[in-house]
Amino acid sequence: MNWLTVLIHVLASYVATASFAAVFQCPWKLLPLAGIPGVVAWMTYYLLKPVIGLGFSMFAAALLLTLAARVLSVRKRCPLTVFLVAGIIPLVPGSGVFLGVFHLLQRDFGSALVKGTETFMTCGAILLGITFISMIPQKVFNLIRKKDRTERRSKEDRRAVKKSKKEARG
Repeated sequence: MNWLTVLIHVLASYVATASFAAVFQCPWKLLPLAGIPGVVAWMTYYLLKPVIGLGFSMFAAALLLTLAARVLSVRKRCPLTVFLVAGIIPLVPGSGVFLGVFHLLQRDFGSALVKGTETFMTCGAILLGITFISMIPQKVFNLIRKKDRTERRSKEDRRAVKKSKKEARG
């Protein structure tokens, strides 16, 4: 795996996720950020699949996807679904469903069973990953927002002090 392959995967997952966000009527000002959770999810899956297998890599990807979506939704003060629904698109096992039904219609029941089981395992891993992060209370994520407010206030306080010093001199 070289850096060019990884770069192509990053760009493709970003474009796909941001495009689906546009289709799902994501607000235009959030559209550039909407691709980030999809990139996080796909790259987690892509890099971990050879190491830990399909199920666990999907689970890890869904965990990080949901975490990224929750952090972005708190930072931008918008619903979680803005980032989560589009971000899950790269993980959806569409080809597994297609191939499972295809083999079923061809009366190749062994291959249909293998693809169907693999697809259900993938869907279950995605479901568990989203559920585990969703169980974290919103108060934990609200700490991010409070930290942002205090940083903003401290910058405003420093500006006010500088301004008052200039006025005292002048």
